[in-house]
Amino acid sequence: MCVWKIVIRFLRPHSRLALLAPFLVLVEVGSEMLQPMLMARIVNDGIVSGQTSVILPTGAMMFLLTMIGSIGGILSIHAAGKVSYRMAADMRRFLFRHVHRLPFSAIDRLQTGSIITRLTDDVTRVQQLVQASMRLLFRAPAVFVGAVLMTFSFNVKVAFVMLCVAPILLLFIFVLLKRTIPLYSVVQKKMDDTNSFLHELLSGIRVMKTYTGELLELSRFSKLCRCFTASSLMVSRRMVLLTPIVSFLIDLCTLSILWIGGYEAVAGRMNIGDVMACTNYMAKIMMSMLMASHIFIDISQADASLIRLNEIIEEPEESDDENNNLTLHDADLVFSQVCFSYDSTRNVLDEVSFVLPYGKTLAIVGTTGSGKSTLVSLLLRYYEVQSGLIEIGGFPLQKVNRHVLRHYVGVVDQNVQLFKGTVASNLRMGRPDATDEELWRACELAEISDFLRKMPEELDYQVEQNGYNLSGGQKQRIGLARTLLIHPSILIVDNGLCAVDALTSERIWSNIKSLSCSRIIVAQRVDNVRWADLLLFIHDNGKVDFGSYTEMSAGINSIQGGEEVTNAN
Repeated sequence: MCVWKIVIRFLRPHSRLALLAPFLVLVEVGSEMLQPMLMARIVNDGIVSGQTSVILPTGAMMFLLTMIGSIGGILSIHAAGKVSYRMAADMRRFLFRHVHRLPFSAIDRLQTGSIITRLTDDVTRVQQLVQASMRLLFRAPAVFVGAVLMTFSFNVKVAFVMLCVAPILLLFIFVLLKRTIPLYSVVQKKMDDTNSFLHELLSGIRVMKTYTGELLELSRFSKLCRCFTASSLMVSRRMVLLTPIVSFLIDLCTLSILWIGGYEAVAGRMNIGDVMACTNYMAKIMMSMLMASHIFIDISQADASLIRLNEIIEEPEESDDENNNLTLHDADLVFSQVCFSYDSTRNVLDEVSFVLPYGKTLAIVGTTGSGKSTLVSLLLRYYEVQSGLIEIGGFPLQKVNRHVLRHYVGVVDQNVQLFKGTVASNLRMGRPDATDEELWRACELAEISDFLRKMPEELDYQVEQNGYNLSGGQKQRIGLARTLLIHPSILIVDNGLCAVDALTSERIWSNIKSLSCSRIIVAQRVDNVRWADLLLFIHDNGKVDFGSYTEMSAGINSIQGGEEVTNAN
């Protein structure tokens, strides 16, 4: 039940409107409960007894109650909808902000496809439950209690028939939900798998089409769909029993009321109008119970969704309590006996130690998968070191606020992410207040200004999602300009110019060398970074060799073999 505290938490800001909806439901139910009684008066006094003067005022009263009930029902629907949509918006906003503050290890564990499902489908299920339950969950018991009390005023035997059906119905619903609720978690897990597959497919659709892998991917997708369908049908086969059994029990109850009411009417202990009223009350109970049965289905689905949402909420965020008043200009970088592992079975980096003085250039090379990008991730605090120490400007990295750190450390990845909008909006992501002159200066350093000046829109040139209307080299140069715009103290280029031609790349490196900052270059080949001051070579076992480029190049053949090292990845 603790997961339902999530709903209460996000409903609390809308408590007034949330309480108004049940109140309006009670107004609606109250007007409905009085109508069968008035109908019984018309039949008993107006028709059977022949007092026709009773019919018109009683009918007018029924019409007035109908209008009051209708207004209450419409307003309760409006209030419930408003509360549920506002609550869902608050929940999504919180989860979105919370996910952005999670460490990368938590995001890796939760998986991207699953996070998307939770922020969309799971929140929608909770929203639908809140919207429906604010009416139907209050309406069903109110109608049941009101109908039973009104029936007691007509005949005790008929009222007891209704009371006997309630525990049987509730017991059946309890047993059914107890066996079905765990299955909804399985269904949502299958949806996670489907979304993760689609995310992977759409991200790599060009590769798939290049190697004509459509049939293979279609086969994989079909298998996932079959698993999802089988799980959904398993749940549906159980829940589909709820409506017919509820209908059977209530119809049986209605038949019993007519039977008992008929005997009571013949014996003179009950009027014909009273039997009609009791039958009407039973019909109202039947409709409310049928609608409430669907609420129980929504509750079982929402319970599984809330458990999944709670898993995200309970993930601890990245701590931002560190010192945020530090200035890291002219800062030296020190790695001391740093070790890191993703799965605690093998160290990706093992006792890495080096010193990068401010203003120098460090080239990082190594074979594929040796941990070059991992080292960059540790420096940006995407992941935390398991042992050892990283210092920047004399401060332990764990004591440096992440926002401050990432302001002073700029990185250009191999896969530059551009967002739909203008070139200027993409460049200003790190500095929203940057002027056009500063944008052009950064573009000139990144050698992308000539391309932009050829466009009629220049800096307002429209970039499609993920930069699909740009070449790989153009995207990388825009990404470099975006990073240079924040004037980082440490500039990291992680294969960030691999798609740029050699001539342009040489001009860019020449521009970068003139900047007042430290530079870390992750390169594919040693001969591409001959202008570096220092060289760090990462072995497959996570060990490193470090020294000046001259010293390392002289003995680098003995480290791993001439051709392999020369082409080190």
